[in-house]
Amino acid sequence: MKLRDYQTDCLDACWQELRKDAARTLAVLPTGTGKTVLFATIADRWHKSGYGRVLILAHRYELIDQAAQKYERIAGYRPEIEMASSWVSHGMWSANHVVVGSVATMRGKRLERFPRDFFSLIIVDEAHHCTAPSYRKIFDHFQNARILGVTATPDRSDKSPLGKIFHTVAYSMEILDAIHSGWLVPIRQKFIRCNTLNLDDVGNNWKGDDLDLTELDKVMRQDDAVHRIAKPTFEKAGNRQTLVFATSVAHAKALSDVLNSYREGASEYIASYRIREDGGQDTFSEDLRAKEIALFKEGRRQFLCSCGVFLEGFDAPPTALISMARPTKSRALYAQAIGRGTRPLDGLVDSHELAADRIAAILTSQKPDCLVLDFPGNSSKHKLIYADDILFPDADAEVRERARSRMERSDKGEKVEKAIEEAHEEIRVERITRIDQLRRKLARRLQAEFFEKDVDPFGDTSGRYIVPTPPDMHHTPPSEKQVKYVLFLGRRLGRKYSFETIKAMPRKQVQGMIATLQRQMERQGVSA
Repeated sequence: MKLRDYQTDCLDACWQELRKDAARTLAVLPTGTGKTVLFATIADRWHKSGYGRVLILAHRYELIDQAAQKYERIAGYRPEIEMASSWVSHGMWSANHVVVGSVATMRGKRLERFPRDFFSLIIVDEAHHCTAPSYRKIFDHFQNARILGVTATPDRSDKSPLGKIFHTVAYSMEILDAIHSGWLVPIRQKFIRCNTLNLDDVGNNWKGDDLDLTELDKVMRQDDAVHRIAKPTFEKAGNRQTLVFATSVAHAKALSDVLNSYREGASEYIASYRIREDGGQDTFSEDLRAKEIALFKEGRRQFLCSCGVFLEGFDAPPTALISMARPTKSRALYAQAIGRGTRPLDGLVDSHELAADRIAAILTSQKPDCLVLDFPGNSSKHKLIYADDILFPDADAEVRERARSRMERSDKGEKVEKAIEEAHEEIRVERITRIDQLRRKLARRLQAEFFEKDVDPFGDTSGRYIVPTPPDMHHTPPSEKQVKYVLFLGRRLGRKYSFETIKAMPRKQVQGMIATLQRQMERQGVSA
C-alpha cells in the first residue's frame, strides 16, 4: 500500500526513535488518517529487517480484526492471533513473525507461557488506554521490548499521564491540519437547545473525569428528552448516513424506536445484546451485527444507534452526521465520536497530490462535510465538550461562546472553523470600537477640564493642574493665523512664546490655549 506523505514522515520519525535502546515512543494521528496502515507497515518492516517478533496489542475485537486485515494486505500473509479461543501456534515460536493480541487475553498463565524476550517490539493501538494495569503487566513481562503507541487522543480525561509509559512523541498531527490538507472533511456543527433537559442534577463519575453515566442515562432516557433528540436528528439528517451516540443500550433502543416511527426501517441499534419486549436480553450475534453494519455502509440503513460500540475501530466513510445524544466532559470521548464522521468517501482523495485538489474533491462530493448535532440542554454546573474544543483547544472562552451561538442559529449548521474565525473578528472589532469610544469620552472630559482650569501651560505650573494631551488630539496642526494670534496674546500679557513650539502643538490644544489667554486678559484688564 502506498503511504501518504504524512504517513511516510510519521513512519520515518517512529523508526528513528525505535532504533534507540529501550525506546518507548508515541505517534499521534487523528481518527481517519490511517493509523492502522501506518503501524502495520512498521510491524512488517521491523520483522523483515531482522529485528525480531512484533506484538500488536489492542483491547477490542474490532481493533484486533482490523489490524490483522490491514497487516495481511501489507505483508501478504495473515498474522497469528492471540485472543479468546485463538492461540499462537507452536510453529510461531521459532518464526520471525507478527502477533496481534488481545489485552484481556494476554494475562496470567496465558501471558507467562511466552518467554520474556519473545517480542522485541510492542505496538499499542488506541494507546491512550495503556496506563491501565492490564497493559502495564504485559509491558513488565516483555520488559526489554521497545514500545510504540498510536492514538488519536493522547489527552486522558482522568489525568493519568501517558508519560508514565512513553518517553518521547515521535510524531503528532492535529485534526485541523488534516482537514486543511484535504485528508479529512470539514466539520459543521449545529446546537439544538433542549430547555427541558437539565444536567445540573447529574453528578460526576468516581474518577471525576466525566458525567456519571448512570445518572446521565436516567435524564437522557426520559420520554421528552428522547423525542427532543430523535426528531431534530431525523429532520436534520436529510439523506446523510447517521451515527447516534447514546448513554446506554436502552437509550440507544429508545432513540432507534422513535426514529423508526418517523420512517419504518430507518434505524437499528447495535450493542452486545438485544432487549426483548419483556425486558430480558438476547445475544446480539456477530453475524447480525456485521449484517446491520453492512446495510448502513451500503446506505440501506440510514441510522445506527449505540452506546459505545462505534467509538473505536468502526470505519464507515459514508457516515456524514454525528448525533451526540451523550453529553460529555471528556475530550477523548468526544473526539472519538466525531472522528467517525470525518473520513472522506473511499477513493476520493488519494489520487490527488495537492491539498487544494483533495479539498475540491471533498467539497464537490456527496459528502462535503460532517454535520455534528449537540443537545446542550441546561448545564451551569458542568463544562461540556463540543467540536470547537477539539478543533480549537486554545480559543478564548468568549470567542467559543460567540461561535456556538452562531452555530445554534444556523439552520443547517455552521462550519466550526468559519464560526470561530468570524466570532473572533466580531469580538476584535467590538473591542476596538469600545476602546475608541472610551478614548473619545476621555478626550471630551479632558478638554472640558482644560477650558475650566485657568492655567498657563508655559508658565510656572509647580503645584498646579497640568493639562494632559487628550488621546484624539495628535494629528491636526494649528493654522499659521492661530499660531500668530497666540504670540500676539502672549506679548500683550508680557510673555514670550516660540513660533516653532506653538506650531508643533495640536490644533485643539492651541484653541484651548487661546481661550485661556483671552480670559486672563479680561481679568487683568488688558485690551486686545
